[in-house]
Amino acid sequence: EEMLDISRIRLGKLALTAEATDFSQVVQDVVDRFSPQAQALDCNLRTNLPESLLGIWDRTRLEQVLVNLLSNAIKYGSGKPIDVNLRSLGHSALLSVRDRGIGIAPEDQVRIFERFERASARTEVGGLGLGIYISKQIVELMQGSIRVVSHPGQGSCFEVRLPILGPEETGILGKTSKKPVPARKKEGRAEAAPLLNTPFPAVKR
Repeated sequence: EEMLDISRIRLGKLALTAEATDFSQVVQDVVDRFSPQAQALDCNLRTNLPESLLGIWDRTRLEQVLVNLLSNAIKYGSGKPIDVNLRSLGHSALLSVRDRGIGIAPEDQVRIFERFERASARTEVGGLGLGIYISKQIVELMQGSIRVVSHPGQGSCFEVRLPILGPEETGILGKTSKKPVPARKKEGRAEAAPLLNTPFPAVKR
């Protein structure tokens, strides 16, 4: 599937399908899916989510980004807590995934967003290094931003910022995507502006 996405990216055919989506529910669903794996590696997955954060996004691609970030956090930060935070900032949603693992050297923090790159040379860590690259392409297609703050031996924090506005306002979908579906009422779960100059939110302990 990753190689298929790489092919779509190279051809400019990575498409989005917009729908009314509760970002909080997406995050909770993915965290629940990873909980058994995290527990087996003695990782405590901690979440700090709004009750609901509604917007127009491609749910499947949101899941894909979070799966990539969370699987990396567990892979490189096993045995220590991992924090998954989500909040709204003006017209944006801010997602952060923080581990306390091996960290990333400063010279690697740009390279890891490139195709087939990994920051760690540890032999027990598998994968082609495609996940972070694909996540960056997805986030940028949604007119969002992704960055990492990390120090060797102190872990890493990946931050994704995405606009909440629908595709008509942001123009993220282009000609190949579907129109957004009407919002569906959900029980309990709530709202969410440009990225790199905003400091990281404090991690709730």
